Amino acid sequence: MIQDFLIPLLVVGLGELGDKTNIAVFLLASKIKNPTHLFVGSMFAFLIVDGVAILAGKWVTTLVPVHIIKIFGGVLFILLGLWTLKNSKEEKKQKTWSYHPMIVGFLLIFLSEWGDKTQFATAILATRYQPWLVLGGVMTGLAIASLAAIWLGKFLSQKVEEKLLNKIAGVLFIVMGIVFLLSNGIL
Repeated sequence: MIQDFLIPLLVVGLGELGDKTNIAVFLLASKIKNPTHLFVGSMFAFLIVDGVAILAGKWVTTLVPVHIIKIFGGVLFILLGLWTLKNSKEEKKQKTWSYHPMIVGFLLIFLSEWGDKTQFATAILATRYQPWLVLGGVMTGLAIASLAAIWLGKFLSQKVEEKLLNKIAGVLFIVMGIVFLLSNGIL
């Protein structure tokens, strides 16, 4: 049962590090006075987007056999990992906003996370693990990633290249895909 929380925390938390929204939160945090508002707005948007992903993940299991979903999930994790590794050269350009940081954080996350690799990962994880624990793990991972972007973003950008963080996330997605396929006797 602990893996139902820890695996989503690690997969999504690391997957979000260095992602476009994580970088955008870092950049916005460097331009505002109260990063707490940015954090609250971002987390509320993550809750909505990933909550929908979890609901969709559980709903699909009533229509499609779980075995098929797990195979599809394993393949999708591998594809997401490859996509993450391929697209590890995202631009860091973001617009400056003059609106309330909570609203900007919410809109930024809400509009950019639909269809993102971490949302797909959340939906896939919800088909395999307990949805409430997945949500808890995902939200904890996203909170840690967001706090790192807000409070330690400057340090990370000076010490660790974005490419390296994306490579770690990509490799983790591929490993999870292989584990999913192995657990279903495919590999």
